Amino acid sequence: MSKNLSLFEKIQVSMPAMSDAKKAIAKYILENWQEVAFLSASRLARQVGVSESVVVRFSQDLGYTGFPDLQGNLQMILRNRMTGMFGQNGEDAQLELLADKHSSGSVQRVFDLTIKNLQTTLHSNSFETFISAVNQITEARRIAIIAGRNAMGPALTLSIHLNEIFTNTQLIGSGQDDMFDHLRSLTEQDLLITIGLPGYSRNTVRAVAYAEERGIKQIAITDSLSSPLARPNSVVLLTSFKSLAYASSHVSTVFLIDTLIHLITIKDKGQVLKSLEELAEINKQYGLYEIE
Repeated sequence: MSKNLSLFEKIQVSMPAMSDAKKAIAKYILENWQEVAFLSASRLARQVGVSESVVVRFSQDLGYTGFPDLQGNLQMILRNRMTGMFGQNGEDAQLELLADKHSSGSVQRVFDLTIKNLQTTLHSNSFETFISAVNQITEARRIAIIAGRNAMGPALTLSIHLNEIFTNTQLIGSGQDDMFDHLRSLTEQDLLITIGLPGYSRNTVRAVAYAEERGIKQIAITDSLSSPLARPNSVVLLTSFKSLAYASSHVSTVFLIDTLIHLITIKDKGQVLKSLEELAEINKQYGLYEIE
């Protein structure tokens, strides 16, 4: 396995060939990596429901000497994220914050990284991919959107804008107990849109597998073609989420959503105008929005 791959990429690439027990470990790490960075091998084994020896072999399969070596990598990832926000230690953080009262340095770094994320996202998606996604959206009878907690903001934005036009979209949180109650009513005429970044929500991954088995069309907005959300028959839109803070950046994901809405407006201009007129009439009659 290439040494240039990140830990998360190694897990994603290796997962298809893993045993069920090792897949369970992989999924748990992807979803709870910040917690795993400070768990013992025995505690992780209990959390997942496997033996400690499986945790050790899992780590070795990924090219690490053992679980402490893998865990050290997780801690380094976490430390790098925190360093990007706070500096090397608390004192550095205080000095940086004091300096920022008189400098726009931190703001500029965030802006520069945001621009880089946008450029990466722009160059990672072909126009044909956008068109394929738009066609699936406009032709779907119903649309379900599923996202984990770390992607719920963009998912809500997409849901609102699609409902403004088509009134056929439902946002489903991956943590909802009744998620599969909603999914099992979908057919081949419908569409599932998933939004997910590392660590991927286990339920979102399960929803993707379920939809694939049922022949439901899918669009995945995710970070990599090796993402568990990126299935062979899915339309995959790639987003860059790098951040100087502890949380992922969603600017590029919102850019993808803006682009989809723009292209839908061009393709389905008549439907868009009709829907906007209906909304204006509803607002006029019921006063849903304040108009100055």
